[in-house]
Amino acid sequence: MKNFKLVLKSLINNEACVTGGRKLPWYFAVIMLFVSMIICLVPTFVNTANKNGADFVNTYANGYDVATMRFAEDIQDKGADMSVHQEQGEKILRFSYAGKSGAEAWAMAYPEVNSFGHHCYKHLNAENNVDFEIYYIDGTLTQDYLNEIAQVKNIKEDGSVSIVRRTSNYFIFARNTLMGALYRANNGSVSGTLYGDYKHVEEGFGINSLALVYVDGQMLTKETRTNPQFEGAYGAYTRGVWQNWKAFFNTTYLTNKYTAMWQTTLIMFGINLGIVVFMGLMVYLLTRGKMNPFRIYTIWDTQKIVYWAAPAPAVLSLVFGFMIASFAQIAFPLLIGMRLMWLSMKTLRPENAEVINKPSQPQNKNVQAKTISSKKK
Repeated sequence: MKNFKLVLKSLINNEACVTGGRKLPWYFAVIMLFVSMIICLVPTFVNTANKNGADFVNTYANGYDVATMRFAEDIQDKGADMSVHQEQGEKILRFSYAGKSGAEAWAMAYPEVNSFGHHCYKHLNAENNVDFEIYYIDGTLTQDYLNEIAQVKNIKEDGSVSIVRRTSNYFIFARNTLMGALYRANNGSVSGTLYGDYKHVEEGFGINSLALVYVDGQMLTKETRTNPQFEGAYGAYTRGVWQNWKAFFNTTYLTNKYTAMWQTTLIMFGINLGIVVFMGLMVYLLTRGKMNPFRIYTIWDTQKIVYWAAPAPAVLSLVFGFMIASFAQIAFPLLIGMRLMWLSMKTLRPENAEVINKPSQPQNKNVQAKTISSKKK
């Protein structure tokens, strides 16, 4: 119970950290260190886990919802098949049309090309301008290909060619991966992107199925949404298709999400642990003065003192990390630095040495009394 009270006291009392670090067994300090590391990493882990593939279109779509719906409907109208298959132990996306498959089938179904000659599906907005393009490649998505999609080649009247950056939305389906980019309508800058794969997509899943919506057990399709006898069917259909697409985005993002969760957490664990060890080294160096009464502290003593001081900054970083997500990764380094600065300047001042370094229990020495003879010699 006494040790437990000291642990609680160390959350706000620096002298308790020094006492605990020097007087109590080493495993108290190590346990407090790793508990602190776990606590301060919770916001980072949770914030990363809450990210989804559809986040890039959740607040701003700029026609993404309409264009993707029309594309899924167009695949149905053409009788094409764009679905996930298992091949050599991995899931791939295959496009088939008119007895052909792959890039040849895609070129037959969508003969229009962009300025670099890549076949694509083009969607026109209300002003009859292309506001969305969808591409398919039966291979690996390379950086050269991405550069040609993210740029537009303009041929002037004199025959000269200029290349400018793209300002409209696009989506790329590759054999193993996919990528989408959302642009802002007002300035043509990139608003958000999506990178994903098909590892978590159900085998046999088809892109055309995204245009099928079930409401109260009733299936709504392209035809039923315009049928007068289905009141409110258009709104229910468009909302349902968009939810289907966002669910697809979330599923394709899962691999990157899981990777980011563990990589980010482990990286932050290493950084925070390194900062704590570094702080222990700094406290050791600050007490090395020749006349400093705290120079009796070993490097292991100062490490344990810092470990004891870590839980309070960890708890505060947990609170601030959930309150301000962007602050989650830097909260603990800042707070532990402030705590150790406070501890070094206030508690480890030379004038406090007598109080802090006093023995935890009085030492009783048995002194044998001397017998004095009263006889005269």
